[in-house]
Amino acid sequence: MEFSNERHAAIVDIVSKNHFVTVKDLAKTLGVSEMTIRRDVVVLSENNLVKQVYGGITPTRENSNGKYSLSEEEKKNYDKKRKIAEKALSLLSPNDIIYLDRGTTIQTLSGMIPDTPLTVITNSFASLEAVTKLTECHVIAIGGEFSHKPRVFYNQEISSFFTQYRANKCFIGATGVSVKMGVTCSYPNDVPVKKSMMKSSLEKILLVDSTKFGAVSTCAFASVEDFDVIITEDGIKKEDKEELESLGILVIVV
Repeated sequence: MEFSNERHAAIVDIVSKNHFVTVKDLAKTLGVSEMTIRRDVVVLSENNLVKQVYGGITPTRENSNGKYSLSEEEKKNYDKKRKIAEKALSLLSPNDIIYLDRGTTIQTLSGMIPDTPLTVITNSFASLEAVTKLTECHVIAIGGEFSHKPRVFYNQEISSFFTQYRANKCFIGATGVSVKMGVTCSYPNDVPVKKSMMKSSLEKILLVDSTKFGAVSTCAFASVEDFDVIITEDGIKKEDKEELESLGILVIVV
């Protein structure tokens, strides 16, 4: 469907990707008032493009991308993600303190971490499943409400939780990477997590496959210049790599 209102199109896209979004999160993401979002949602629901439910908005059956499957998401570009994770693993040193963001590439990395002295701080359930099996690994986890689709824990004090610690390295994932529009993700709740991890870490390392370059998702959390290292695979375009390197970023291609 073509939209005459760009904000309506953005709302439908965000709801479709996230499967459930609150009015408050939509208002914050799109930079408008909650009243404006409520009016938009009335129009969209009347046209069967979104559905109002208790606590928020969901996609309609006709406008849904289908039920999210973590196992299917993990299979996408798996070989590329594994190569990226292997290179990221080589950057670890004994006794490092690291933040692990969420995402399938980060999850791949967490499953490859050897049983050596490390401190891992994360709110990702998938990473916790992997690192809590390591007897030499000290794990610090955030509690709170468990979100099933991304398999992470959120709470209102999440920013202060991460900023009370310090890390040598943080490994961050993203949905889109654009020099002009920044580094983006799909979940508004992930923004304070990623920002807090990066603020409290000496070295910021972005793990993304080449399909993410030039893509822009709904929530910006960093500029590309905020990262010290970007690890990707050989699908990255030459001009994208050169542009990133001109900004002083170490781009590692595997």
